[in-house]
Amino acid sequence: MTKPARSRRKVPESPGERLQRSIRSKYELNAGEDAILDQASAVVDVLDRLNREVAAASLTESGSKGQPVASPLLAAQRQHAETLARLLAALALPEPGETQGESLATRRARQAAQARWAKQKAEMG
Repeated sequence: MTKPARSRRKVPESPGERLQRSIRSKYELNAGEDAILDQASAVVDVLDRLNREVAAASLTESGSKGQPVASPLLAAQRQHAETLARLLAALALPEPGETQGESLATRRARQAAQARWAKQKAEMG
């Protein structure tokens, strides 16, 4: 007797998996960048879960004395978003039109130089 074919239900891709696929399809990463992308993908998945929980929950809770306080989910959401931004900046992927991305240090140095130029320009009048 033959067994009926099992239907293979496709498991939806997580936001972290989509991030990995989109970056790996465009860029060749070294081992360090791979590790950073793996961490960023994990943070994206946690952030996705936090976003869903924040959307479903109240933004305030009762504090120890009954006063309204911000939900701890909001702080966790903010911290994960900041961590994700730092990890993605550390990847130093090229911006559209660039052939090579800038490191975080280079980006900061450029921004500081632009700020100095703007200050000098303003002082000159």
